[in-house]
Amino acid sequence: MEYYEILNLIKEPFSNSPEPEFFYQSPQHVECLQNLELAIRLRRGLNVVIGDVGTGKTTICRQLIGKFDGYEDIRTHLILDPYFSDSMEFLSAVSRMLGLEKKQGTPDTEWQLKEDIKKYLFEQGVDKQKIVVLIIDEGQKIPDFCLEVLREFLNYETNEYKLLQIVIFAQSEFRKTLQERSNFTDRINFLYDLGPLNFNDTRLMIRYRMEKASKKGKSPVHFTYLAMRAIYRVTDGYPRRIVTLCHQIILAIIIQNRTVVGRSLVHACVRREVSDKVRVISWARVTVLSGVLVVLLILGLGTGQLKKLVYSDIFHLFKGLSLTEEGTVPFEVAKANDQDLALQQKTESVVNNSVKGPLSRKSSSSSIEIELEKETKTKDIPVKELASVAIKAKTEVTPDSALEASIALPYPAMLGKLVVKKGWIVSKMIAAVYGFCDPKHLRLVKEANPHMRNLNRVVAGNVINFPVIPAESNPPMWNYFVQIAKRDDLGAAHRLLYENSNKILPLQMLPYWNDHEGLKFSILLKEKFTDKELALKAIGGLPPPISSDAKIISEWGENTVFFAN
Repeated sequence: MEYYEILNLIKEPFSNSPEPEFFYQSPQHVECLQNLELAIRLRRGLNVVIGDVGTGKTTICRQLIGKFDGYEDIRTHLILDPYFSDSMEFLSAVSRMLGLEKKQGTPDTEWQLKEDIKKYLFEQGVDKQKIVVLIIDEGQKIPDFCLEVLREFLNYETNEYKLLQIVIFAQSEFRKTLQERSNFTDRINFLYDLGPLNFNDTRLMIRYRMEKASKKGKSPVHFTYLAMRAIYRVTDGYPRRIVTLCHQIILAIIIQNRTVVGRSLVHACVRREVSDKVRVISWARVTVLSGVLVVLLILGLGTGQLKKLVYSDIFHLFKGLSLTEEGTVPFEVAKANDQDLALQQKTESVVNNSVKGPLSRKSSSSSIEIELEKETKTKDIPVKELASVAIKAKTEVTPDSALEASIALPYPAMLGKLVVKKGWIVSKMIAAVYGFCDPKHLRLVKEANPHMRNLNRVVAGNVINFPVIPAESNPPMWNYFVQIAKRDDLGAAHRLLYENSNKILPLQMLPYWNDHEGLKFSILLKEKFTDKELALKAIGGLPPPISSDAKIISEWGENTVFFAN
């Protein structure tokens, strides 16, 4: 008997394999998939999808292949690992993939392989009117000589279309490769930056997977609102992290014989995950430190100096145990205060009391909403003052208290968090997020980071929380803004700003919230335009991959609240 059958599930809901039937169609994933399909059918040539680890690139890759399965006029070929030793190896692999047989007596040369591939593409694309698609996963591993071969493949074309359609899925470091190879980048037809999910999509993804794995599409397990919030805050909306954490949660409720997932259970699973990682890292670091001590003793370092150095090393080594490997966001677990726990227990009690036996999602969710409304009912306070009320509360604004405040606020109490990189200083990070840095912003950011003793002494790997601080004035409505991108989370927006600012034109981030879009982060040209024609001219001067997504903004929607000046 499979473990999921204990919960009356027909399949594992949170498998780490890219199962097509569990693909949640978030707006950004659907947009990416549709644009890729359209580009391939129109034979536009080169298309690139870039995203961090765990954002769903491989899932989209499999979905794209599945969309063309059964179409005789479209042939897809997949390269899972594009790391080749030389161009001959790469050309030979492509030749075999296309089914080209080696002619006896003909030596394999680079020129001959290219000619055979070109002849095949003309035969398939022109004579037989078939579309040949080459899909490359893990595109960040592509060597420079392979990129040059791909560029040559894109020269195989008619007056109307490209003969080979290329789709590359790559991690974020591939952006640097594109910046260094303008002759390749100029040929990109469609470039998509895949980011993590927002809170709403995170919640819907969990529900979708549970319903798909359940009998009659009705989940026997209920995730409370606070549990969903905790999962989103811990995973930052990355699908792979969500799946991994939810798998651990499902195992936990089976062991505990429960059907309701609350925030306390989520935190318990996260603590268990962190403790396992710390245990492995601890032994590795202790071994390294022991080796260092032996070497120092052999070198005959003075006792006083040795004590000082050992203390410094121990402090810095074990201070880092709460952080994960570079490039990943650590699982932060804060202790809930008494009010948090009381609300959580009351919420879970409502669910358990309202449902006896098989769980009815409709009745339980309505009960939760009624109880939460009673617990978080507030006076009519202007929207801009609500955030300051939450920030200036007697309790410190930790990620957990911010979670609580977000129930009462019309928008989240936190913009998000950033992981400090080498050479970064907090004042510049604040200026990038809020538009400038003054004593007020420094104070509020400090209050939102009680785990940081001194914001002037941050090191790579530290996590900084950024609270919502409503702007004192809104952008003037008579101006035209040029938006080059819009992101759902602070990390993705800051990364885009950091990598492109002053390389194109001076850029700025503008976080905002409204009823229609939720919390968004707009990346704009710093220059404002009073004339629409000047704004259009500025867009025309941007590089092709960026200018294609750029647009003019003159209105921000009703009841929009801005968090930067």
